[in-house]
Amino acid sequence: MELLILENSGLTHPAPVIRSLIDNSEKWDVSFEGLITLIDGQNFLTQENEFLLVKEQISQADFIIVSKTDLISKNELQVLIHRLKN
Repeated sequence: MELLILENSGLTHPAPVIRSLIDNSEKWDVSFEGLITLIDGQNFLTQENEFLLVKEQISQADFIIVSKTDLISKNELQVLIHRLKN
């Protein structure tokens, strides 16, 4: 297999999926290369403190993709990026 991307819908703990991939890497002939987290740019700033899991997903991410950036102002995007980096 060349590439496998698994998507956890919504707010899901990434650790069990990662652990399963690592534990079964030889049997399934896969290796874990990194975690991508998708952030809803339109709703993140108003919901970031509502869900502890959001912070966990961000802290474990190797890559972060921000969607819906066309629906927020440049200032909101700058604030969002600053919060993601800190």
